[in-house]
Amino acid sequence: MDRLLEATFRAERDHFWFRGFRRFVSPLLAQASQGRSDLRLIDCGCGTGNNLRLLQPYGQAFGFDLTKSGLAYARGSGLEPVAQASVAAIPFPSAAFDIVTSFDVLICLPEPVERAALGEMWRVLKPGGSSRTPRTSGLPRGAVEVHARGAVSVDGDGSGSATDGGPGA
Repeated sequence: MDRLLEATFRAERDHFWFRGFRRFVSPLLAQASQGRSDLRLIDCGCGTGNNLRLLQPYGQAFGFDLTKSGLAYARGSGLEPVAQASVAAIPFPSAAFDIVTSFDVLICLPEPVERAALGEMWRVLKPGGSSRTPRTSGLPRGAVEVHARGAVSVDGDGSGSATDGGPGA
């Protein structure tokens, strides 16, 4: 895992995939922020922390990751606050964040852990908040889910719900 994180850290600045990713995600974050720069944002499974830079223009950005080595890269780049934690047990109080993100994490999880992670992300999201959690496995497979407390829309296979009960409720 350490070598993979090292390679990711080196590639994040210039590799075409990461440049394209930032071009894709930046307008979604701008839309979710609704022009505000005083928000609380969290990246769940932040890896090397590079995506925290995408969140910082919109307010105070937090990150956490399961790996100590990923967090060492984040801290070494001056990206804080970051913490070590699992997406299935987010160490923040309920309704603490305006925007919750998680990139390239959910696809790596077994379905029960993915369900727990989505529940945790929903838990820490403030009412009226927004979540950007692209995923290609789980609930439903092949979809990109965008949450707003009180409404869930799912692109992909067309399934989804509009409830206050959280993802998949």
